Amino acid sequence: AHQAHGVGRAAAPGAARAPARLLTSLRDDAGARLHLAKLSLLPLYVCGDERARRLAAMHDFSIVAIFKGEGRHLIEWIEYHALLRADHFYLYTNDCARAANRSADAVSSYVARGLVTLDRRLECRPPPVQEAALRHAATHRASSYWLAHIDIDEFIVLADPRASLPSAFATFRGRAAMIALPWRIFGTSGHRVSPAAPVIASYPRRAKWRSPDWRTRSYKSVVHGGSCIQSSVHSCARLKPGVPPYLWTPGGCRFAASNTTIPRRCRCHGPA
Repeated sequence: AHQAHGVGRAAAPGAARAPARLLTSLRDDAGARLHLAKLSLLPLYVCGDERARRLAAMHDFSIVAIFKGEGRHLIEWIEYHALLRADHFYLYTNDCARAANRSADAVSSYVARGLVTLDRRLECRPPPVQEAALRHAATHRASSYWLAHIDIDEFIVLADPRASLPSAFATFRGRAAMIALPWRIFGTSGHRVSPAAPVIASYPRRAKWRSPDWRTRSYKSVVHGGSCIQSSVHSCARLKPGVPPYLWTPGGCRFAASNTTIPRRCRCHGPA
């Protein structure tokens, strides 16, 4: 995954090319199909009644996030993932007063189109708030086949620029409950102040996977909505009875959900 700190502006005509620009910095990860871009720093099982589940879910791929002080990045982040065909966003704001109103105004057109659900129940709430947002987000699990839990400074990267989020996850349908998106950590890229350019164009330099920094082996997850009862920051804290407590990397390596980092043996998710 990679994480980005910087300035996100409204997606302009160049935004449509943003995924390709970001992929340029990930060319050495040819062995992986999915990464979570964080710019800053199978025994398989068959899910219940798969046909009924597909008919019941309103959304194929939804993203859950909570934010504070990141209003200027929201449009770039939404537009980027919408280009990859994420079809809904459940957003929780922890902003206060005028900042909360500015964030609400920034996403109002997406709310009107039905692309974004903005929840303001955690406005100005003291920490911890991320866990509270994820607890409430569990109420949306029935409306989405896949739910991704990421932050506003995180971007999901598809190694194939022709792919979409639904097509990239199609092979896991009915077969896996949790998919680990490996982090790719992007630092300051030499900036001393936040640049005015979009985040994904401003931070092209990342840490190697074999860096001693444990975060280079961390991950966020995409969970099957029908299998997860309670979400956590990195995966699913509580699965339905009978669902195996494992995550799979996009390359096909399985590991226990109790791991907060991807085991070193799972190098199938990309070279250093």
